[in-house]
Amino acid sequence: MCQRVMTGQKYVCGHFIPVQVAATIDCGNRRCEKSINHPDHCHRVGCTTRWGPDKEQIVETVAQRCRSCESFEHGHADRR
Repeated sequence: MCQRVMTGQKYVCGHFIPVQVAATIDCGNRRCEKSINHPDHCHRVGCTTRWGPDKEQIVETVAQRCRSCESFEHGHADRR
């Protein structure tokens, strides 16, 4: 499977929030639709159509929790 290199921010809660696709890594497999080696005219059902796991490239470390963790915490605080 081909992969994407995502640049983004890493938060203290451990979450990585992608900002942009910095690059793609070609797996070179003819059965992967994302690869440059996949034939244009191929109509096989068994070819891989998804990206492999993204590679994270941290461009900024943020000294707070991400929005999802903040909203989760605030939502649970209201129920106490």
